Amino acid sequence: MGSSDTASRRGSAFAHLALIVVAAWLPFAAALDAEFLDWDDGDLLVKNLAYRGFSFEHLRWMFTTTHMGPYQPLSWLSYALDHAFGGMDARVYHRTNLMLHCVGSVALYFLARRVLGSLFTRPDPDAQAVSEPSVERALSTPAAPSSFAGFGALATALLFALHPLRVESVVWCTERRDVLAAPFFFLALHAWWGYATRPNRRDYALALVLLLLSLLAKASAMVMPALLVVLDLGPLREAARARGLRRLVLEKLPVLALVIPFMWIAAVGQAKSAALATYDQHALVTRVLHAGYAAAWYVARMTWPSGLHALHRSPPPEAFLEPRILLPASAALALTIAAVFLRRRVPAFTWAWFAYLVILAPVSGLVKNGYHLVAERYSHLACVPFALLAGAGLAAVASRSRRLAWGVLVLAAAPLAWRTREYVRVWCDSRSLWTHTLAHDPDNDTALGNLAALELETAQTLRDTGEAWDTM
Repeated sequence: MGSSDTASRRGSAFAHLALIVVAAWLPFAAALDAEFLDWDDGDLLVKNLAYRGFSFEHLRWMFTTTHMGPYQPLSWLSYALDHAFGGMDARVYHRTNLMLHCVGSVALYFLARRVLGSLFTRPDPDAQAVSEPSVERALSTPAAPSSFAGFGALATALLFALHPLRVESVVWCTERRDVLAAPFFFLALHAWWGYATRPNRRDYALALVLLLLSLLAKASAMVMPALLVVLDLGPLREAARARGLRRLVLEKLPVLALVIPFMWIAAVGQAKSAALATYDQHALVTRVLHAGYAAAWYVARMTWPSGLHALHRSPPPEAFLEPRILLPASAALALTIAAVFLRRRVPAFTWAWFAYLVILAPVSGLVKNGYHLVAERYSHLACVPFALLAGAGLAAVASRSRRLAWGVLVLAAAPLAWRTREYVRVWCDSRSLWTHTLAHDPDNDTALGNLAALELETAQTLRDTGEAWDTM
């Protein structure tokens, strides 16, 4: 009987993985014929010769440069592989991005399965005692049987993979760092959750290695120490108590040792690219309001993905006191206060909200970087706590009615897939990208300038072609 149950679970898991890969691939398939965009792709890839090879000089450059701001040696290595296999064929680079998106969605499935599996496990009185019984009891809850955790993990991965907010990171070659860093980040959390629930050296060491790989792709994993503290205070609270305060502090020190150098390198790289604003340009109040607005904006777009386009420009500092900024920022503050007061009644929302704020913090506007107010790519990791929350909710629904749970999932996923499919086409070429941006923001000077440059280039090409025909 046990062997049959195991085989059934494995079959279900393989079916889930196949569905995730198909769902993550199909809405983005149009990107396989996309071109390099005239928005950073040119300077980063098309005109840049430094990453095209694996000699010592090439590798030295990849591991020491902060070209255009970020430190991303692992991303440079992936670009070098693309060039080795396909030269400057944009389709090769887009294919790699899409494959990495599928890998990240699968990695999130495994993370969600471990998280939801532990949270939805019923204690078995006949099971053999483990070395940390208090930890096991802490992670056991009668909310739903563990067999439904797989469905919740599937829902989590699908809602992440299909969402239109993923388009910028997946279809824009420059943002390779997002889709490359994400799988390592998810698997690092997966390993850490295993270590926290049943402390062992293997999971601990694996979490550190995976964290390092994520940091080498993009520095966004610098939030890991703060995120682990949120987990210790929230879903892993009893597990943290079982380990004791001294151990909790000591186990975080190697994580901090990994993260701090990348934080410093990221700051230096952004400063060199003149992307960081000073406090004279943006005061503390402006930054806090910016962060509040961003927190509300991403949650709103996760729920209802409308008004998406390439460049959401930041207004001048004085505009942050206008209602269009103040009201969303106030809503984010209200949600934060509500999360604190409701931590006992709805702990899942409370800890999802604080995990979201921690992941979003470096790109929320507290550190003013660039000339955008929000950027859709910044939701790539930050949205995951809410995807997990939705997955947990659907797992609970599935424990009562599988048909209802599947119905809710399909009703949520199908419109997201359709919207993503349409939005991918916007990002497939520069003209459609900037035309779409101007449709949402007619005064966008970057979009106007880039579209004008495209028109001039087209006119020049037509003129040169006409002159060539005249001389024949």
